[in-house]
Amino acid sequence: MTGAATPRRAAVCALRQAPRRRQAGSTGLAFSFGRGGRRKDDAAVLLAQPSAAPVVLEPVVDAETAALRAAPIAARVKEVFTTSTSSALSGSIFGLLFGIVSGTVGRKGVGPTLAAAQAQARSWGGVSAVYSGLQTAAKVARAKNDRWNNVIGACGSGAAFSCASGGGPRAAVQGCVSFALFSYVIDGLVPSTGGDPATKTDAELLK
Repeated sequence: MTGAATPRRAAVCALRQAPRRRQAGSTGLAFSFGRGGRRKDDAAVLLAQPSAAPVVLEPVVDAETAALRAAPIAARVKEVFTTSTSSALSGSIFGLLFGIVSGTVGRKGVGPTLAAAQAQARSWGGVSAVYSGLQTAAKVARAKNDRWNNVIGACGSGAAFSCASGGGPRAAVQGCVSFALFSYVIDGLVPSTGGDPATKTDAELLK
């Protein structure tokens, strides 16, 4: 009796000591049992395994930036030329009207009024053309529509205005710096509807 029970007892002990695994429902996790019936969670095994390659997120690009990057060289040059010409025309008209009104209010006579109006037209037309041309050129060259394009345009227009006013190189540099700084501050104070997506937060991009 004792001799017959000994092999059966040894078999039961062997089964208890052998590792057994069972599936944990639909989660796909298995649990192993070691000696003493202690259960070991396979989550530790999964955490010890090397993780997958990190996901690289592409930068968010708006439709305007994508169109600027895809535009051919000829289209970019045409945009700069068209913008500069239209700005020069509108600036000249504004300067002409400003000169006529100033001469009329000051009662300078017809001749001096027209001369002052022509000078104002040349000055305003040139400054407007320089600003718009540089601003558009920076935009199409950088393929970005942000405040730095305005700063570049303001710097050029400040230098042109100083030179048109009879100043030298030092005055041109001062005009460039002052106009650029003014443009940067104004763009920072006035909220814009567009802007560079790379400078926006996740909450702004999800709006």
